[in-house]
Amino acid sequence: MRKILFRGIDKRGVWHYGFIWKDPSDNYYIKEKINNTHYADYEVIEDSIGQFIGLEDKNKKKIFEGDIIKFEKTWSHSEEITTVDWDSCYVGFEPFNEMEDTKEGFDHLYFSDDCEVIGNKFEHKKFLGNLK
Repeated sequence: MRKILFRGIDKRGVWHYGFIWKDPSDNYYIKEKINNTHYADYEVIEDSIGQFIGLEDKNKKKIFEGDIIKFEKTWSHSEEITTVDWDSCYVGFEPFNEMEDTKEGFDHLYFSDDCEVIGNKFEHKKFLGNLK
């Protein structure tokens, strides 16, 4: 079973990982474990929130919705840089190439040791201009 985990960045620029909740004023919080018995709530920026997709990159880094990943297409031996986005039609996460408006299935990444998280679309907008 895949671990359900969210991340979000606070106004100081610190990422928090844990469960997500929203208060009656529509503020979002990550409830993050701070030790074996205590949790803390951190208000995070709504647009930065992303869910762990259940996969890790070649460096064993968890892949989250909103991450920018680089991988080699094994069928064409070409490098691709894409963002990871939710696809409601597919009901799952897919790499999305914003420049070409195309999606690649994650089935190609399950067997790729070359997939690498190189940033996220919230902090690293510079990569988005480099999408093929």
